[in-house]
Amino acid sequence: MRAHFDGELWGLAVHPSKPEVFTFGRDGLLGVWDLTLRKQSKYAKLDTPGDVVAFSNQGEFTVMGMINGSFIVLDSALKPVTKRSDRRGKAIQCIKFSPDDSVLAVGAHDMQVCTYDVRNAFKPLKRMKGCSSTIEHIDFTADS
Repeated sequence: MRAHFDGELWGLAVHPSKPEVFTFGRDGLLGVWDLTLRKQSKYAKLDTPGDVVAFSNQGEFTVMGMINGSFIVLDSALKPVTKRSDRRGKAIQCIKFSPDDSVLAVGAHDMQVCTYDVRNAFKPLKRMKGCSSTIEHIDFTADS
């Protein structure tokens, strides 16, 4: 039997097209749960714990936000695509893809939202400052 065992579990995302749920928590465990079989199908122990996991809208990418301010992008085969660490150690709190999956927005405890160009290997686009509190949610317009 394998499950989250230590600390809090905050990260949960439902795959947009497969009967799967991903969980990621303060124990550093990424769990993939098969909803049809009702059991864990894959897992990975990451070196840094985190609070958030999100899918791109087409399911091509999975992103985990870490408490050390970094995030990791995995492809659909769960292979690492990139790892970014530019939040000065402030925990990533929320992650959202634009509706057309061209932009990744990442909000953190540094009270900023950073955007990344998905089609250009997640190259940084903009850093938006001026929020008075931790970023807890991000929305895009319907046209991205």
